[in-house]
Amino acid sequence: MKYSLLALLMSVLVVMSLPAQTGQPIVTVMDFETNGVSENEMLSVISLLSSSLFQTGSFTVIDVAERDTILKEIEFSLTGCTDESCQVEVGKLLSAEMIVTGSLRKVGTKYVLSAKMLETSTSRRVGSTDGIYEDIDSLLGDIYPFSCRLAGIEEPAADVSQAQVEKPDSRKIIGFSVLGAGAVTAGIGGYLLYAAFAFNSETVESSKTAYLAAVEGDDHEALYSDYLSLQEEFSGKLVTAAIITGVGAAAMGASVFFLAPEKEKAPRVSFSVLPAPGAARIAVHVNYQGRR
Repeated sequence: MKYSLLALLMSVLVVMSLPAQTGQPIVTVMDFETNGVSENEMLSVISLLSSSLFQTGSFTVIDVAERDTILKEIEFSLTGCTDESCQVEVGKLLSAEMIVTGSLRKVGTKYVLSAKMLETSTSRRVGSTDGIYEDIDSLLGDIYPFSCRLAGIEEPAADVSQAQVEKPDSRKIIGFSVLGAGAVTAGIGGYLLYAAFAFNSETVESSKTAYLAAVEGDDHEALYSDYLSLQEEFSGKLVTAAIITGVGAAAMGASVFFLAPEKEKAPRVSFSVLPAPGAARIAVHVNYQGRR
């Protein structure tokens, strides 16, 4: 009778000491059965499991240290308390609405972790999960997802215990590379176009000078020969610049294939270069989902 009153008093004190979190059940993790692993490894696992259950935001957790302190104060020992019925009674003493029991075993070279969550009022199982791991490090790295599976809540999209570097999107890398190369090429082509027209302006002035000299000297054949030579040189510069600019523009257009979302319809890109003496036109056409 004296023990029952003391246990009831301690249960009241436990409830008063826990943070007020409306709607969140109180849970504690009991010692796990072990086979082939040390007690320190087991304690590390259940401590991390307690922390992970708290981190889910779904429970008020009595952690391992607090659990042991309370049981020590009421002079209750967990030694020999390995069956579920005993552990459920311990959970009641702690005023926990749920307890987590389980086992940690080493089978061959692998670690096997099994756990289940029980209601202390009914001993009904409300959740369970297990995992097989290559080593203790991978087991510890999976503790948070493990706790989510145990609690029946959505697992994290990525391992929250280990920083993972997002793999680069190769399509975007290629797309931006092509876009950059195209922009540089188009810029060079644009400069060459500017230089070609500047050359043409100098050619016109030279032709005027040569024309006046030819009129005075009546040397029309030399004038015409010089004119054809200058025009041929200008046309060569213009065509070269137009082709380089066109290649750059085409590369920039092609980059859309890589940068566009994969689920979307790929655009169609076409271009045309129309060189002519004294002028050039570059046309780029992009047709995306039927609209130009």
